[in-house]
Amino acid sequence: SYIRAGRTDIEALETGKRRLQGLVDSQRIKIIDRNYSVEELYRLITYLLGKGERIGGIFIDYIQRMRTERKTQDKRTEIAHISDQVLQIAKETGLPIILGAQLNREASDGPSLTNLKEAGNLEEDANTVISVYCPKREEEERERAESFTDVDLDITVLKNREGAVNVKTTLSWSRRTGVIKDKEQRGPATYK
Repeated sequence: SYIRAGRTDIEALETGKRRLQGLVDSQRIKIIDRNYSVEELYRLITYLLGKGERIGGIFIDYIQRMRTERKTQDKRTEIAHISDQVLQIAKETGLPIILGAQLNREASDGPSLTNLKEAGNLEEDANTVISVYCPKREEEERERAESFTDVDLDITVLKNREGAVNVKTTLSWSRRTGVIKDKEQRGPATYK
């Protein structure tokens, strides 16, 4: 909303925008805003790696919007196929792939692995599953309130093949600026 409104009055956001633009200009970050099928994604990654591109990781927002060229019987089997293909891409290339996924509505009491919407094999294929949950949003949807400026984000490790699970922390998210910071922190934001 800050960018859409044409605002430039929050220096921390303006600094973040300049840093991101510098990373994009230097080609350290490439943002591709296109809905690739999982098969197209595989071909693109192998092409770029074949050209000698240095890829540090891939972020996909979010998997339920991905598609496949393969015919599937329903959305659940489609997501299962996409999840399997993404896992194969990660194994073949050695690249970390970070997937965003949506939880289903039953998550209103707090997220769990069973809440992954149309999960297919996401939970099974993933090494780590971290939930970002906003209890105030659930409350707002129930009450239709819109006055919350800063809200809590509950971060929970739901699955971790390499370590502890059910590790929790709470961050504070400013809806006005989009800045996320440690809940106890009063100074500059640590996460953007």
